[in-house]
Amino acid sequence: VDNTPIKYYSVYLSDGETVDLEDPQQVVAHIVKDTEFVYSSEESGLKFAVTTFDKNYYESEPTISNISGAENVMTVDSKFHYSNDMIYISGTQVIDFVEVYSITGNCMIYTHINSQEATISCETLPMGVYIVRASYVDGSNTVNKFMR
Repeated sequence: VDNTPIKYYSVYLSDGETVDLEDPQQVVAHIVKDTEFVYSSEESGLKFAVTTFDKNYYESEPTISNISGAENVMTVDSKFHYSNDMIYISGTQVIDFVEVYSITGNCMIYTHINSQEATISCETLPMGVYIVRASYVDGSNTVNKFMR
């Protein structure tokens, strides 16, 4: 319901064209009380949906992702962590750049790195679900998702 405080979030995931909120197998996380949620996957082409629940347990309309900019993922050995409005990425390969996309596919942050480690501030991002793509100098990529 508009302008009511959020009690918690639900996150749905599909590997198809749409996310079906009626399919319990597509629920990745239910009763997410924090505004941060990380889901790591080696799959590409995933669709996410996030809904909110108010104090009366009314579920909002979903915000459905458009995974623009995160396709064609090649797996590399890397570690991803999001905490306290900061993204931390490290691994064995040199990171060329990092992009942070909104759930609707807009590039919100682009940072050139040229190092095996990256620390990126997300404090200016509005609350929401984001997709992080790290692109390495060898052309490989990793993709992670988080909720701020």
